[in-house]
Amino acid sequence: MTTPPPDEVKQKIIQHLQRMKQAPNRDIAKVTKIDKRLIDKTITELINDGTLMYVNYGGVTYVALASKTDPSGTTQTT
Repeated sequence: MTTPPPDEVKQKIIQHLQRMKQAPNRDIAKVTKIDKRLIDKTITELINDGTLMYVNYGGVTYVALASKTDPSGTTQTT
């Protein structure tokens, strides 16, 4: 299995979140068929640059696009 270029990984993560609004890292890895460690690393980079944010619901953490707001008020960014 070849590793896709970093920009392609970022694009696939963002496209998935545009469709799903939010998702856990493991689901993104499963849908995109990209190694979870690479997904985790890329998500961290996207969070650090302000593209993504973490969203917590009842102790479960999801990733969402930073431009999306959480009406319940439970959004947390790190």
